[in-house]
Amino acid sequence: MLSKRKPSLKQQIKQSVRKRQIRGIRKILLDARSVLELTHRTDRLRWYVSASVVLFFSGILIAFLFESYFLMPVLAIGMSLLPWLAILLSSASFQRQLNEELETALSTITTSYLRNDNIISAVRENVSNIHYPIKEIFEKFLVQADLISSDIPQLLEEMKNGLDNSAFREWVDQIILCRQNRTLKSTLQPIVSRMSTVREVSGKLDNLMYDPLKEFISMTVLVILNFPLVRMMYPDWYYSLTQRTGGQILIAVTFAAVFFSLCACVTMTRPVEYRS
Repeated sequence: MLSKRKPSLKQQIKQSVRKRQIRGIRKILLDARSVLELTHRTDRLRWYVSASVVLFFSGILIAFLFESYFLMPVLAIGMSLLPWLAILLSSASFQRQLNEELETALSTITTSYLRNDNIISAVRENVSNIHYPIKEIFEKFLVQADLISSDIPQLLEEMKNGLDNSAFREWVDQIILCRQNRTLKSTLQPIVSRMSTVREVSGKLDNLMYDPLKEFISMTVLVILNFPLVRMMYPDWYYSLTQRTGGQILIAVTFAAVFFSLCACVTMTRPVEYRS
């Protein structure tokens, strides 16, 4: 027997350093869980798991009624993913709402800071007009500044990590620099202005972004409606599709393509985000 060639030291280092990209069903589940954590809806996780399990067995039952063992795993897995795909689809709406609220909060706080040159006073003046979830970040900053520490730059660094948003992080970095050099305060307003520009562009691109999903839904409805139409107009073809092995495989492949396309459409539907 020929022994396998041992990988070189360079190849071993590359394999150890190379990051494994998470793909497929596992990535969908992890992304959905991250959305629930970000939107503070982890208490609904049990409900989504239950719905996924129910849909899993519903897919098995539907395939069993059609006496198609090829369709059974396709419907079971595909239907069980529907609750998690719905979470990812809702994340786009939440992200837009988050960006709009963040833009409003940074705009009002920046205006106050330019006037009074005190970030704590600026946040305190406007925190009552800020809404969830941005409000929690600034409220935590005020509580820490009042009760825990007087090291404002360090508290700002901690607040920066409270939101995974490049515009927010750039704004906080500029606030820290402005405390060291007041002449840099003019750099704050352009950050907010760029966020406003991104929001306007995002609004114009929304229709283009959702066009693939709308077209997919239309095509999926047509595919499903074809089955009762074929049954009424061509009974022999319908029998071949549902009872013969070749037809059952064709139906399974069709629905597998439908679920795969749905996953691709949902994962690609993302709002335009600010990048510094």
